[in-house]
Amino acid sequence: MSTNTTQTDGKVMASAPVQGLRRRPRRDFDEEALVAQGLDPAAEARLKAERVQEMLRAMPQWQQILEGKGINRVRSFPSPEVAMLYGTFVTGFAKAHELPVSLSLCGGKVAIALHARRNRGRLGALTEEVVGFAQQIG
Repeated sequence: MSTNTTQTDGKVMASAPVQGLRRRPRRDFDEEALVAQGLDPAAEARLKAERVQEMLRAMPQWQQILEGKGINRVRSFPSPEVAMLYGTFVTGFAKAHELPVSLSLCGGKVAIALHARRNRGRLGALTEEVVGFAQQIG
């Protein structure tokens, strides 16, 4: 739960807690925090991977690439102009989510490739965030 604050004339005043407001989850994998909570980091990683695979099964139009560390899809549109507008939408949306995206436009077709953020220069496993983004853009 978070508290709403207002600043007036240099003074910060706190108001009632805001219900339903969630903090953004940490993006890095914190093994020590999981152990401190009595959770098995390996089991948690397996559960996350299983959830991602289940989400992907519900999205047959997306295919795994990069040895399962990325997904891609080709979408067709009635004209190159519409394809370009869709590509602009996807790149802007990905930027807002701070996710990497690769696009290729050819006529009325847009090829989209998504993968998780790099960690120390290496691609990580697909995350629920990446697959959820794919669901949102169709």
